[in-house]
Amino acid sequence: MRRCCKLQALPGVLSILSDMAKPRTSTSYQELLRNSHLPAQPLPFLPPPRWAAELSRVLHRTFPDVVQHHHTRFLQVFVHPSFTTAAGVSGTMQPLVAIGESLLERIGGLWILATFESTRREEYASLLALLTSDTALCRVLRDHWRLEHMVLTDASADLFSRQRLSSTKGLMCWLSSHGSVNGAQPLPEPYGAGCVKAMVAAVLLAHGNDAAEHFVKSEVLPYVL
Repeated sequence: MRRCCKLQALPGVLSILSDMAKPRTSTSYQELLRNSHLPAQPLPFLPPPRWAAELSRVLHRTFPDVVQHHHTRFLQVFVHPSFTTAAGVSGTMQPLVAIGESLLERIGGLWILATFESTRREEYASLLALLTSDTALCRVLRDHWRLEHMVLTDASADLFSRQRLSSTKGLMCWLSSHGSVNGAQPLPEPYGAGCVKAMVAAVLLAHGNDAAEHFVKSEVLPYVL
């Protein structure tokens, strides 16, 4: 005679899981998995060549396990929409941000449930908001990845100046003036957070869900609390 067993869960956990089934972003988790291998498109504008070469170098150094098969996709992660015109927005981080945000919420939510036992609904919501806040994610970009200075914004337009691009020295001067040095203008937190979200999306689209989940758990979550 076959016996049936019922799995029982605490009402609070069931409530949290119900919330997770309805993500705050417009991009569903199922949609992410269905579209996790979209082909990379050429950028609609020419990025500064020396910046692109330097970014490729530091990405290989910072994330040696993330093989960049889709070079242009990882470039657009570090281009904020303010750097280009409306016609070039498709080549910036903007199309990737919502995908990365949805994935961060999903993986972060499961991580909270696994890490903090008997989490109440209000505590779960507060922790998830903290994990995905602009401040926390920008801190990951700035203090852990140390790539804040590589994000192109409206303040980076002088990279297109021939005088700046005429030599490696010019590029290094620009990097110094935009990096974490005295007198440098810090990157706005929403810009930095968008870069982290876009990076998560780029890993998902280039390497699939398992690689993206590993990236979030190893390169983002340990550094946001």
